[in-house]
This record gives sequence, C-alpha cells and structure tokens, in this order.
Amino acid sequence: MTDARRALLDEVQHLEAEVNYAKNLEQTNELLSANLTIQQVRGLIFVAREGSMTSGDLAAMLGVAPNVATGIIQRLVERGLVQRYEDPHDRRVKLLSTTDHGETLLSDVRGAAQAQRRLLLEHLSDDQLASLHEILQVLARAAQAAGAPTSPRPVPATAS
Repeated sequence: MTDARRALLDEVQHLEAEVNYAKNLEQTNELLSANLTIQQVRGLIFVAREGSMTSGDLAAMLGVAPNVATGIIQRLVERGLVQRYEDPHDRRVKLLSTTDHGETLLSDVRGAAQAQRRLLLEHLSDDQLASLHEILQVLARAAQAAGAPTSPRPVPATAS
C-alpha cells in the first residue's frame, strides 16, 4: 500500500467518523431521553431483532453471565419495554419479546436517525447522491462478503 493511499484511507475514515457522529447524535439523544444503559439498549435491540428469545440467548448475545442478563431483563420489564411469557411448546421455558412500548421507542429512535441522515443527504447534488449510492453498494457487498450481519432495509419516507 502506498503512503498516498494510506493517507487517503485515514482521511476517509476521519470524515466518515464525523458524518457518523452528526447523523447518530439525534438517535443518541432519543436513547438518552429513555434513560437506558448501553446494555439495556443492546438487550432491547437484540430482543426486537430476534422477535422472541430466552434469557440465556440474550445473555450469550450480550456476552454476559446469565445472572447479569437477568438484571438487564428485569429493568427492561419494569420499564414496560420487554415482556416475559411461557413458550407455548415448553411451559418450563420463558421467552422474551418486546412490548408495544418497546417497539415504539425503537421506532422513534430509528425515525430520528433516518430524519437526521436524510437532512445530511439532501446537501448532495443528484450526481453526488448517485455516486454515494454506487459506493455504498460496493461497501454493502464487501460487508456481506466479510460475514457482517445484514439489517432490514428501512422503509423510504413518503414524499410530501
């Protein structure tokens, strides 16, 4: 790798970090207003993404001991963001799922983040936007090839 390429990669990463900071600020503010810890946010996101899961599954995803996950889950239950219920196939197993309140919070956070990204993207010309689209497609394919998890495609906002 040449010094010029290394310097360009460094500059691109720096600019990407600045853009990420700006676009994630609204999302972070929305989460902070919910008064959740990082582990609680991660737990809520994992439960929402999986649809339903056991506390053991959540502990594994969070990378914490089961007793630590139990505390995180309890606080999410107390806030009305997650609910516990019996597995219909095995009554000994308790499953977790998000409540309507939990889904609303995550939807609000995603909406704030999407609105902030949209504001930033509207500063681009049509040609710049098309170029960014092409570059992001290449990066998305590279991420998939590297085994990165995929996220659901956001629903486009309706034009008003």
